[in-house]
Amino acid sequence: MSDIEKMTQKSQEAMQAAAKLAEERHHSAVETEHLMLEVLRQEDGIVPRVLARMDIPVRDLTQDFEARLRALPTVTGSGVRVVAGAGLQRVFGEAEKVAKSMGDAYISTEHFLLAALRAGPSDVQKIFDRRGLRAEPFQTMLSELRGGQKIM
Repeated sequence: MSDIEKMTQKSQEAMQAAAKLAEERHHSAVETEHLMLEVLRQEDGIVPRVLARMDIPVRDLTQDFEARLRALPTVTGSGVRVVAGAGLQRVFGEAEKVAKSMGDAYISTEHFLLAALRAGPSDVQKIFDRRGLRAEPFQTMLSELRGGQKIM
């Protein structure tokens, strides 16, 4: 994955919390589900604000991601090292592209969410679909809330 310097403080916090969560739950890799859950948990973050304006309950999404994480396999033993999963690496790469396309210099949590929404068929996508969350309406509402501001 890319440099942490390319990320905003909020996205760094979400990524670090996702890694800690994966470790605490004895998962072998940090997955997109870990990151999405941590992004949703940032009550003062932009993503929960956008979702609230869209009338998509953050609590429901959080519960869905919690359930998905409970279904992931666990590993035991000493010396188990948590790594970034392939899905998370794909989402991070896509988030860089999303940030650039929006004219932003840094990757923020909304870029992670948009990247996950656009990543294609996955368990994460199924959760978003079930709750009616789509990339275009999210980006439209995000643009309204940001009012043309860029992340520089």
